[in-house]
Amino acid sequence: MRPVFGVPIKGSVVLFFGLAALFVFTTACMGLAAATLTRNQAQVGMMTLLVVAPMLLLSGLVAPMEAMPAWARDLMILSPLRYFIEIAHGILLKGVGLSILWDSVLAM
Repeated sequence: MRPVFGVPIKGSVVLFFGLAALFVFTTACMGLAAATLTRNQAQVGMMTLLVVAPMLLLSGLVAPMEAMPAWARDLMILSPLRYFIEIAHGILLKGVGLSILWDSVLAM
């Protein structure tokens, strides 16, 4: 981030990449669950459209969680992307550690 955007990384890069690996594992588990529930690859693709698009749009990446209606915030409790965005923002921009982010890590 520093060479490209000029934004300094305030937190631990090792912690960030470790938690990024946890995020990859959770999303891979979501894909495995989708593949288990469907019969063929076309159904997995359709399910992915129905799950990933709202997950991206309502995760807090586009608009802050506080600006969303209560039903959307309650629905996004199930999304690991919401927690990863909180973790990435906390580590990279604020420089906080695991002692503050433990609840997001546990929820993810």
